[in-house]
Amino acid sequence: SARTRALLLFAMAAPIAAAACGDDESQAPLYPAIVFEMRATIEPGAERHVCQFVKLPDDADELFVKGGVYDTSDGTHHFLLFRTAPDMPEQPLDEPIDCYEGEGVMQYERGFVTGGQLAHDAQEFPFGLALAFQRGDVLLMQTHVVNASAEPKEATVRVELTREDPAAVT
Repeated sequence: SARTRALLLFAMAAPIAAAACGDDESQAPLYPAIVFEMRATIEPGAERHVCQFVKLPDDADELFVKGGVYDTSDGTHHFLLFRTAPDMPEQPLDEPIDCYEGEGVMQYERGFVTGGQLAHDAQEFPFGLALAFQRGDVLLMQTHVVNASAEPKEATVRVELTREDPAAVT
């Protein structure tokens, strides 16, 4: 009968609709994004390398980063995010400092995490892959900025790292 066919179609459509609701990408992520921001004033006609130590969250013994997005201001040549030496002396966090290769804070750099030369970019590892970090690891952000204008300029870098569920990492 028509009523039986309608009930049968409803019974078949309900699981499909429920599954689609579970795939809603607007749901809150399992783990909050990790966001780092750095700001520094660049004087007119100046070129600077600016660094800042940042700390990963303490909410898990091990955390995984599967990708991220970044934004940089005008005049940015590049930005880089590095791992740091585990035996590094304690450093001030979230404070921009001048840096360059050699004896300064760059001596604690121990491996590339991410970086770029575009004003905005986003990247993500293939499914099942991620970078592993330990609870509270300290990273080093570096940016190289040129201010060709006649006015001081505020240089900014914002990095948002996307965490992955450890169970999804193969």
